[in-house]
Amino acid sequence: MKTSLLKISILLSFAVFMSCSKEQKNMNINIEAVAIDTAYKQLRINTFDVVSFAPTLLDSVLLDSTGYGKINLDIQKPTFAYYDFNTISGLMILEPGYQLQMKLANNNITFYGEGAEGNNYLNRVKQIQVKYESLGGLYYWEMPDEIFEARLDSLEKETQKFTEQYFDSVKVSPKLEEVLKQSVNYHIVSLRQAKLTEKYELDSATFEQKKKQIHSKIKFDHNMVELGLLVYGVVMNSYLELEVYKNLPQNSNVAEADSIQPLLTSQAIKQLTLKPKEMELIMAHNVEYWMSLIGTKPSVKIIYDDFKKIFPQSTYQTGLEKHFNKWQKIETGNSAPDFTGITPTGDTVKLSQLKGKKVYIDVWATWCGPCRQEFPYSIKLKEKLKNRDDIVFLYVSVDESKTAWEKFLQTKEAPQGLHIWQAKPTILDDYLISGIPRYMLIDENGKIKMADAPRPSSGNLFGQL
Repeated sequence: MKTSLLKISILLSFAVFMSCSKEQKNMNINIEAVAIDTAYKQLRINTFDVVSFAPTLLDSVLLDSTGYGKINLDIQKPTFAYYDFNTISGLMILEPGYQLQMKLANNNITFYGEGAEGNNYLNRVKQIQVKYESLGGLYYWEMPDEIFEARLDSLEKETQKFTEQYFDSVKVSPKLEEVLKQSVNYHIVSLRQAKLTEKYELDSATFEQKKKQIHSKIKFDHNMVELGLLVYGVVMNSYLELEVYKNLPQNSNVAEADSIQPLLTSQAIKQLTLKPKEMELIMAHNVEYWMSLIGTKPSVKIIYDDFKKIFPQSTYQTGLEKHFNKWQKIETGNSAPDFTGITPTGDTVKLSQLKGKKVYIDVWATWCGPCRQEFPYSIKLKEKLKNRDDIVFLYVSVDESKTAWEKFLQTKEAPQGLHIWQAKPTILDDYLISGIPRYMLIDENGKIKMADAPRPSSGNLFGQL
């Protein structure tokens, strides 16, 4: 099963949380950024959809030669957002009327002005999380169980101690304080879920016990959807993984058009003891998951139509429909969206230039282990087809570093074929690629034959070429 590239109920009144009415409160938020280290050139502020995980750029600003930049946002309600200074990023809380200053120095951010209290809390908690979530180059999911549990226990204790001390000395509204605390709780739940997803080999009783302990801390909270807390969406996805997807037949080929797995998961979800709002959210996540995995194949259309029938007024409908329509554009038989890349010799190549030949596209990156593990199989497949001049193996790198890509192509590990690199990997958006490696097959007429083709190692590709 593919899982998403990684969480509690608050009865939150937005009128109270915003402190005063829309008529009394300025909807504008001013954010000023000062980077002492001028290597940081840009500030971006994003929000995320908690079902699709799709980002929305609220605004961005290029910092001037002194490291200064200013963003003015117009928002209608409180929201979680995510700031990004190139390599430094983090969670923030925004409320209409905030006047924030962000000072970046020594790889650390400090907030000043109206709204600083909640954001400094989130920033300090992030520092605690970073302290415990890796050890000697190992991330939490790679740690032995006993070390993981010890470090997560220390993370919880230090976070709780800091939280108590912080809110004793810094005053925020009770509603905001509760929201901030819950955002931290969901993060810890997500870590435990992520660790458990790597433990399918546990005996059933032990697995169920661990799962029950983790999920006993989850209380579905629609307000976290409204606030756009990304980690809440991650928790819901992991909830599905552990409660439903884990029980699917593991040797089924979900890439086949007649896949029944989406139907099985939809049936299993309906057996869960959930309230209507909870069921709506989980079913929306299930539709989004399968759409992201296998597109708009018949079984996905069935569960999507079922969702719309059960929840005709769902607020998730807009996002799902938008994603569904994008997938339809890359259905079998449609013209393949054109894209351009640069070859190692500096030439520009377009997909449309290859019309007249079948094109097997491999989207990869040098840092992607599973991508590189497929290369020996790709080399063998190409050898079998060496007498076929009607097939092109097109390797599209989405590496950030052009130099890393060029160096790798000089190694024996790199397969022979047509290699291109995209400085801005538009192929990811055009073909709705949420994870790599990804393979696609385009026919000689430039039409999509398979938007999610089998891997070279699958043994299921030879007959398609």
